[in-house]
Amino acid sequence: MYDENKGLVWQLWKEAGMLDLDLVGVLSHVCGVASMAVYLATRLIEQGVAIDPIKLERACLLHDIGKALTKPRGSSRGHVEAGVAFLQKKVVPEVIDIVQKHETYFNDEILALEELSWAERLVIMGDMLFSGNIAQLEERVEDVIRRNEDNIPPHGKIWIRESTQIIRAEILDILPSLPVFL
Repeated sequence: MYDENKGLVWQLWKEAGMLDLDLVGVLSHVCGVASMAVYLATRLIEQGVAIDPIKLERACLLHDIGKALTKPRGSSRGHVEAGVAFLQKKVVPEVIDIVQKHETYFNDEILALEELSWAERLVIMGDMLFSGNIAQLEERVEDVIRRNEDNIPPHGKIWIRESTQIIRAEILDILPSLPVFL
């Protein structure tokens, strides 16, 4: 973890209740998402892509903080809104947009892929790829859709399937030698 993130992220996790034992899976997930996204960002930066890795890591580590604030705890339902509201109160504006957009496919009005920054795209990809273990992208996307069948609108299912493939293709176009899991 970058030094610039240690104190802030730890304090926000503590205040939200993310460090409680019942959320160890969420904590493991956000750390895995951060590791994967920062790894990809570092490689993309080497190729000239403009990404702030400190902001990206912070966003990854905080993207699911709302799961500590939902009922039942750890629930996906409403966690984005709860996380955004919490972060707004704590004045962490640099990550609010990323946290708000990481599950855009659940919304009635979905953002066009072109509207998403590289950081937002990498959080979405990390979120898709890391769920306690690294899974093949298609397998993980279908798992997310299956677990949220009633909550993701039909156009959201199409968006997440197509967008993750496009983001992967964009990354592999810049970094053709990446590991096969992507």
